[in-house]
Amino acid sequence: MFRCFFPDEYLDSAYGIDYEKLYREGYRGLLFDIDNTIVPHGAPADARAKKLFEKLRAIGFRYCFVSNNQKPRVEPFAKAVEGDFIENAHKPAGKNYKKACQVIGIDLDRTIFIGDQLFTDIYGAKRAGIRTILVKPIHPKEEIQIVLKRYLEKIVLHFYKKEEGSFMNHVVIIGFMGSGKTRVGKQLSKDLGLPFVDLEKIITKRMNLSAREIFERFGEPYYRALETLALKQLIQDSERKVISLGAGLPLQEQNEKYLRELGTVVYLKGSLATLKKRLEGSKKIRCWMGKTEMTRSRNF
Repeated sequence: MFRCFFPDEYLDSAYGIDYEKLYREGYRGLLFDIDNTIVPHGAPADARAKKLFEKLRAIGFRYCFVSNNQKPRVEPFAKAVEGDFIENAHKPAGKNYKKACQVIGIDLDRTIFIGDQLFTDIYGAKRAGIRTILVKPIHPKEEIQIVLKRYLEKIVLHFYKKEEGSFMNHVVIIGFMGSGKTRVGKQLSKDLGLPFVDLEKIITKRMNLSAREIFERFGEPYYRALETLALKQLIQDSERKVISLGAGLPLQEQNEKYLRELGTVVYLKGSLATLKKRLEGSKKIRCWMGKTEMTRSRNF
């Protein structure tokens, strides 16, 4: 019922797309919506936008803006980032998507459309036979007719995420300290072409403290609460990742549900002798291992 609106990919931002990877895959053309895809509604091209399109030109992409807005809005923006444009495009009609490909001289099957709206941007590009990437709107302030569409989009995205398994898309690495979570995670990241995330680093960066300092200043329960919060936030992240979790996180009962929602869990298991050998002389072990983990380790 809703599949005609489903994007080929759903990502957080046009600024977070791996354009180098798309180029390696053979894509040479990019079509963009403007408002709430590249900048907030009605905003001019800012420094971030100019830097993005400078990068795309350096990679070798040709690009064109396909907008339902009028020429006074679209032309200045396109000129500021040195791009072609089609104004008053009547999306989701497919004609102007095809025209945009003609303008940049790239075939439909080597072009990708990037936009923030399902019922215009994505639906129209799919009708034209172009690969699509849906991104989240940059700013919550929108015209009233778009606000109303967003409620309907939520319904479609619910079924999209259910069908595509978007809440089960991450690869999650768990295991005791010394089991090789970081090494295996980084290798999986490389093999799968996905970003690698270490939950510990997310927490320490936010707190601007090392794990040891967090434990010493605030105690283990506080650190475990930070782990759970970061875990819940990763569930909402639509970009697939390889995620390494701390040894103590899976042992916390409240995290079981979130782990099931997060993705495919890979448990790295090592013999006690191997783990002890890898951790010999480690100063990190006492910092990381709270009472629960210490008890479990003594009972191996």
